Amino acid sequence: MRLYEQITDIVKKGKKRTKGKIIFLNGTSSSGKTSLARALQRELEEPFLYYSSDTFATFLPEKCFQDLSLLIAEIPNLLSGFHTSLPVLVQAGNNLIVDHVLQEKDWLLQCLEVLEGEEILFVGVTCPISVLEEREKKRVDREEGQARYQSSRLHEGCVYDIEIDSSKMSPEEGAKLVKEFYLSGKQFTGWNETKVKLKDYKAEL
Repeated sequence: MRLYEQITDIVKKGKKRTKGKIIFLNGTSSSGKTSLARALQRELEEPFLYYSSDTFATFLPEKCFQDLSLLIAEIPNLLSGFHTSLPVLVQAGNNLIVDHVLQEKDWLLQCLEVLEGEEILFVGVTCPISVLEEREKKRVDREEGQARYQSSRLHEGCVYDIEIDSSKMSPEEGAKLVKEFYLSGKQFTGWNETKVKLKDYKAEL
């Protein structure tokens, strides 16, 4: 049976996962999230979609990247769409590796809200600022100072199940550690602990 015939056959039979799983990577620009995510896709037996806020932004027209005022104006709508799409994809049976930069507390709070009740392995991707800045200089798609600004904000209030320092290991080594935790049978508690920790912040809004 050819590929397109197999697709028709499986659609007719209605075979799909009832619910997907989430590995959520949070780290600054240039911290190594993308490399870790790609290594995880290779390492894990089950297929996982790589779902990145940066990739989501590429859906915007080119003019938004030529006129930063247009891009900035679209960011709230863009990220709201990205966040609210997460539970839809998971509930449709897709496994996700989410790559995000939660530099704003409101972004984290929105993710916590829309992913209520989901089982999430929360991974902090870290790196010393000196290494981040060195990597940043080599990238043409990053502004100087971006990583430093983000690093002072995005890990605050987050409780991770596991942290990966990309300056101390290769993406493949990091992926093996995440996979080991993922398959260990340990309860994923970081996401819910983060939610509890941020209750006071939300009450102040």
